[in-house]
Amino acid sequence: MLEISARKHLSLITLPTEILHHIFDSIDCQTILLSIRQVCSTLCNVTNTYERYQLDFRSISLDNYRCLISRFDPGYVHSIVLSNDFKTPNQIQLFLSNFNTQKFVQLRSLTLLEIEDETLAQLLQTILHCSLKFLSIKWTPSSTPRYQTLTLISTVVTHNSLSKLSMHHYPVDTICKQFSIQCKVHLTLSEYTYSQLCELPLLFPYLEELKLDRYSARPDEQLILQSQLTLIFQYLTSLTLRIDDSQWKQLREALLTTPSLLQLSLQVFGILPNSDTLQCPWEELIQTNLPRLTQIDFLFVILSENIDPNEYIESLLLPFRTPFWTEVKRWFVTGDFYSFPREAVRLYTVSFHNDLFQYPQWFSRVWQSISPIPINDTEIMSRIHSLTLNMNQVVNYFESYQIDLPDGYLLPNVTELQLTERHQWLPNSIEILSKVINLTRINDLLLTIGIDRGSTSFKITNLIRLLERTINLRSLDIDISRNYPNDVWIIAESDLFSLIPHSIQHLQIPPLINEFVKKILTELSRLQSVTFKDWTNFPIEMVSDYLGSLNKPFTYQKRNHHESYRTDWQLWLSTRRKISSEILSHLSNNKYSNRLF
Repeated sequence: MLEISARKHLSLITLPTEILHHIFDSIDCQTILLSIRQVCSTLCNVTNTYERYQLDFRSISLDNYRCLISRFDPGYVHSIVLSNDFKTPNQIQLFLSNFNTQKFVQLRSLTLLEIEDETLAQLLQTILHCSLKFLSIKWTPSSTPRYQTLTLISTVVTHNSLSKLSMHHYPVDTICKQFSIQCKVHLTLSEYTYSQLCELPLLFPYLEELKLDRYSARPDEQLILQSQLTLIFQYLTSLTLRIDDSQWKQLREALLTTPSLLQLSLQVFGILPNSDTLQCPWEELIQTNLPRLTQIDFLFVILSENIDPNEYIESLLLPFRTPFWTEVKRWFVTGDFYSFPREAVRLYTVSFHNDLFQYPQWFSRVWQSISPIPINDTEIMSRIHSLTLNMNQVVNYFESYQIDLPDGYLLPNVTELQLTERHQWLPNSIEILSKVINLTRINDLLLTIGIDRGSTSFKITNLIRLLERTINLRSLDIDISRNYPNDVWIIAESDLFSLIPHSIQHLQIPPLINEFVKKILTELSRLQSVTFKDWTNFPIEMVSDYLGSLNKPFTYQKRNHHESYRTDWQLWLSTRRKISSEILSHLSNNKYSNRLF
């Protein structure tokens, strides 16, 4: 009886502070500071003494950010994630204006996403006194690291005895040869040459993980000897590569002679049937050159015409039917043949399957596998969360082949959808799409619309019907595609505005007249961020004055895309009015207050 009575009086606030702090280690900072802290004075005091805060500000609303910045001691923060992406534009600069970063004396981990090089250099100069062990940087695609910034990174690594450095969108420059980074490095190169690849070990002698994309072949480059390459990448344990077959031939010897490699992910496109890639003795190569390899994922896309699919796929699978693949390593390989829209064979490891799905090719494929485990279509479909669809191709495919729609949803768990609809909207498009996808689960939608003269009204009506079914949509990106080069802007702003659900939180949209900009900023009450795309002369002063008259805080950034010569304006918006004078007074008396607003 006493035991039952004691159970009834168990409470979170009766636990020792040390146990509560251990619980906090598994809870995000917004829950701790915006929910638990508000329960009572006891838990408020417990949050004040918690010394291991992990601040992750990705996708946070401006309102929650404003509340959080006054509720923790910078000296109690261990980890920070900041992002300038379209959901939280200008966040990093705002954070730097709110805080003296030298006060984050216990900071162990810092992640900076979509950062401009000038801002990065400014921040790096202030964190030399931290206890940083991990630094992750992702530059904006249009920002090139300067020598000054790279020198600062080297200084931070040395001064803090950094154990791991991760960098994304890093263009290697010959000017960097004067120093090297003496710690474990995870590196993602969005564009690179062979010479730059060979320079990496000089800059990063402890390079551990490497992801490569968009290889730029130069005819004047000379390949270095295979014996040299084995020494160059002696610490590399993980390699991810996406490349065309003609370029893969140049890099194969360099990248597959790394005995330390544990994980390999390889995608090779445009392979001809007589390519050396298909003749490569993979089993011998792995046993000889990659003895420590524990995981391999590959996808080979082979251009093929006038073949017997079953016979050809079987010939490709034959080298992978040995005990080395099926029993020792248990790496199972599968082959698909697609006849729509172009004949191609895909040879890939089963673990690569989630990245292969392209609809509607699925139903017309010829499929063979060496896997002893049956591969269940339903199970595979349920694992797909991101999808790209061409609306016209999907509908035409169903109608041309007279395929019956499946019961239930073909893809029940898709949350990110890129939908292209460039031509005439077909009457049954929504019904077919609703069978393919559970539209109620879509959170992020990129909608590319082709507008033809005379079709605007019908298409807008059906798009509205479509968006009405995406009841959990949070992020919407609208692109208007001109079907012919001389087409003019023929969609009215009122039609475009009618497409936007009033519950949307993140919006990306083409240019509008000023009155509709104001309409977006006032009538979409839950809007947290908006990007006005491809708008060089965006009326930022008008917007600033207008939001000021509404007493609504905001911040913004101008994002230039050098490759497309495009300029976007991105705004991070409050959904509330400005903080009242009473709250401001309370914040000014808070010892943790460092506010901008």
